[in-house]
Amino acid sequence: MIEVYPLVMGLLSVSFALVVWRLLRGPSPGDMLLALNVLGTLGVGMLLMLARYVHELFIDVAIPLVLLAIVSVLMVCRYLEGRIKIAG
Repeated sequence: MIEVYPLVMGLLSVSFALVVWRLLRGPSPGDMLLALNVLGTLGVGMLLMLARYVHELFIDVAIPLVLLAIVSVLMVCRYLEGRIKIAG
């Protein structure tokens, strides 16, 4: 069977770099928010690949990361809508 781990990790790394570029360069807050969400998804993908081939402990890290990514995107969306006021 052909080992696909290096290929998949390489593709995830290239995707990660492109999304970071979009996050830094994004012309609108929506583009940056989408890039931030995709970064979380790619990070979870990398952690799951590591869990499959290195150590199963990475699954325990991936699950809270997914939940944190969902909540953080929802909070930023509400902030951009103006529903949440930040004191200061």
